[in-house]
Amino acid sequence: MAVKIAVCDDEKIFCDQITKFLKDIFNEHSVEYTIDCFLTGEALCSAMAHDPFDLIFLDIELASMNGVEVGTYIREHLKNEIVQIAYISSQTKYSMQLFESRPINFLVKPISYDALESLIKKYLLITATESKIFVFKYNREYQKIPLSDIIYLTSCGKKVTVITTNAEYEFYDTLSHAAKALDSDRFFFVHKSFIVNYRYIKKYKFTEIIMTNGAAIPISRSHQHTVRLKFMELKNKEM
Repeated sequence: MAVKIAVCDDEKIFCDQITKFLKDIFNEHSVEYTIDCFLTGEALCSAMAHDPFDLIFLDIELASMNGVEVGTYIREHLKNEIVQIAYISSQTKYSMQLFESRPINFLVKPISYDALESLIKKYLLITATESKIFVFKYNREYQKIPLSDIIYLTSCGKKVTVITTNAEYEFYDTLSHAAKALDSDRFFFVHKSFIVNYRYIKKYKFTEIIMTNGAAIPISRSHQHTVRLKFMELKNKEM
């Protein structure tokens, strides 16, 4: 299945350059792809509403509707948490401002071939991880859901509840046992009763995490230091 890519920049010469780099990189890695270019944020948003992309290269300094606004529209209005967004700018001052759009990376112009290839390798690794399946017994049957659909897990007594992007499931198990089937790089304990998927964190506070579905997850005192280190480690990988 081809990776659907969008490049959004109001400079056509930049769109052409990054498109050439991407074609060479994907051909080298034998990955099928399609690439569409957009010169305005409005045009990209309109296309996303009808036919979503897998990976977007998004310039921040767009006229009218800028890249930050486009990212917010994709996450908040279209409710699309799947597409990976790589922000692009000639400046570095935006890095903290972009967190709520949960980007895969932030690239500074001019973008080198090596920097772009490194991002594509990271994207392919993430998609390979997210294609993994979480298996558990639910209503006497084994249920399978993609790891990429899980927002967080919580436990109460002898039961674990897994909250996904479109449903909730409750099953008998311990949270520590369920954690063994998760990707330890993206899923981590913030409390003895909560495991969160980093990809769905909207806001981080020292004592609390707000998920994209609005859930407020407490960070226990015993986990505050390790959660902060984990959070910064993952954020630094993205930015």
